[in-house]
Amino acid sequence: MLRLKILFTGLLFYWALQSHAQTSFISGIINFYTAVDSVKMCQKRLQVQNTVNFVAGDRVLLIQMQGASIVNLNTSLFGTVLFYNECGNYEFNTIQSVSGNFIYLKYAITRTYDVSNKVQLVKVPVYQNATVFNDVVGQPWNGSTGGIIAMEVNGTLSLTSDINANAIGFRGGATNTTLVPYNFSNCGFTDYFTDATTGNGAQKGEGIAAYITNSEYARGAQANGGGGGNQINSGGAGGGNASIGGNGGDQMSACPGGVQGGQGGKALAYSNANNKVFMGGGGGAGHQDNSIQATDGKAGGGIIFIKANTLSGNGYKIRANGEDQTLIAGLDGAGGGGGGGTILLEVNSYTSNVDVNVKGGDGGTVNNNNPNCHGPGGGGGGGLIWYSGLGALPAAITPNLAGGIAGVFINAASSCNNSNAGAQNGSAGTTLNGLQMVYDNIPSLIYAGKDTVVCTGAAITLHATSGGTNYTWTPAGAFVNANVQNPVVPSVTATTTYAVAATNQYGCVEHDTIRVVTSAAAHAIVSGDAT
Repeated sequence: MLRLKILFTGLLFYWALQSHAQTSFISGIINFYTAVDSVKMCQKRLQVQNTVNFVAGDRVLLIQMQGASIVNLNTSLFGTVLFYNECGNYEFNTIQSVSGNFIYLKYAITRTYDVSNKVQLVKVPVYQNATVFNDVVGQPWNGSTGGIIAMEVNGTLSLTSDINANAIGFRGGATNTTLVPYNFSNCGFTDYFTDATTGNGAQKGEGIAAYITNSEYARGAQANGGGGGNQINSGGAGGGNASIGGNGGDQMSACPGGVQGGQGGKALAYSNANNKVFMGGGGGAGHQDNSIQATDGKAGGGIIFIKANTLSGNGYKIRANGEDQTLIAGLDGAGGGGGGGTILLEVNSYTSNVDVNVKGGDGGTVNNNNPNCHGPGGGGGGGLIWYSGLGALPAAITPNLAGGIAGVFINAASSCNNSNAGAQNGSAGTTLNGLQMVYDNIPSLIYAGKDTVVCTGAAITLHATSGGTNYTWTPAGAFVNANVQNPVVPSVTATTTYAVAATNQYGCVEHDTIRVVTSAAAHAIVSGDAT
């Protein structure tokens, strides 16, 4: 009996060790990032800036961060998205090999990318089981790379700490450094864009459209980036994402005329058909003149990709919130909050509750001793929770989709004390079901089969395994029809190597060959495959 007990205890200990060995304990930054300089779709080849942390067999994410086309008119339409183009395209793949600064992928590249608009490659860890024991975070977006947390877990992802992509998305606008001396004649600048030299507007927050040269400042939204404040001392707007950011507060109340605060970042279009994904937009900065007391806009939330069989939240959080503007402006305008980010959950089941947050960031407050009101910052718009399955949001998920709260103006001697002075809250974000992440597991386009042997003079039908749209076999004269997937050779009179080229739906052509050996040369066949 004692021996059985010892044996049983030993087995339990062994099973515990095995289970522990298959669980990765993760924290900090788990991804590596590199900018992509070229994409050769048909060669499945990427030229990147840094291959140090990338090796054959790695799972990777290819994604384009910017590139949308926007309205460039000096009206309230400025920044409206006309075309998304390749912006938001992404796909997961596996590295086949690495050579110098070139990475060759195992599977076909099925979407198009414009490397002039911020394409990056992200290394994605794959775990059997994973436990988050200290916060998992991502590299903040630096204008070329970052802004993303991505992981795959074949078994269970357990949280004993948070997954945190707060404020790693598009960057907030900066206060203008060209200062126009305070003068009532400067009131009422109404333009939606200007350049840095005029001092008439603060910088817009970043968004999915790149800045237009000499149009980086003033109140027009930069797609989902919030507009900057205009002369004099109006507030920057909140960034947007799945919803609209809040407008920035009004210009100084002593100025005649209308509202000149930044316009809230635009809401972006999400759908399962397009399957594009975006970071939260940055907030616009508040305007400053000669006081140098405005505050910047704040960063949007990043993107989190989680693919897992089971998620055990244990009451912890998965967060991609926009950043709050916590600094208080003085005699100038305040910056807007960042737009909430995007969280993608391709999860089969949930075993305990998890808080999933894509809240917009709060706008900045103004506190000064001037009875004239100055513009607070607008709140960031909420982001998106995108989940697999066609039903309602899983009961285990507690969402926070709230828009950010607008800042206030504080001065007991002012008529707008403790009011938003025209600044607006960001709108609430949303959820979307039916998520299917883009996994492009399409192998080599064509395979002509193993080399084979036939009797001299016999007919043979060849077979190309392919997803091709058209085929060309050579030598053409050997076939009844050389332009079909499975052509017939009516008579093989001598050992011949036949070649096939196939074109797929992406316009890529691949080649393969098959050697057919006549019976007179059968001795050349080794292990059923000619060499």
